Amino acid sequence: MSSYIDAESKYWVEVFMACRLAGEGVRLDDFLATPEAILHTFGMSDAPEIMAQGFLPLLPRQARVRARLERLDAVNEEMVRLAPKWVGGKYSGQSGALAAA
Repeated sequence: MSSYIDAESKYWVEVFMACRLAGEGVRLDDFLATPEAILHTFGMSDAPEIMAQGFLPLLPRQARVRARLERLDAVNEEMVRLAPKWVGGKYSGQSGALAAA
């Protein structure tokens, strides 16, 4: 890597350091080649926006927990949507499996 670093590279180095990606095995050269893709891979796409607001981004472990919670929330929403509703003393809108039981 040359000793000259342009403003964009300097910006992405700051993002890399703030995201603590070296601890996840990401090399700086690899990050600088595709910073947005790597941030997306780690669930940290919002890191630049968070940093622009004056805050530090989530740590990689926190980003993994957030992604897991978002997946669980999506599953829960789908389960609620598919669940039969208790209306007027009986269930309505039962799925085929429940209605056949």
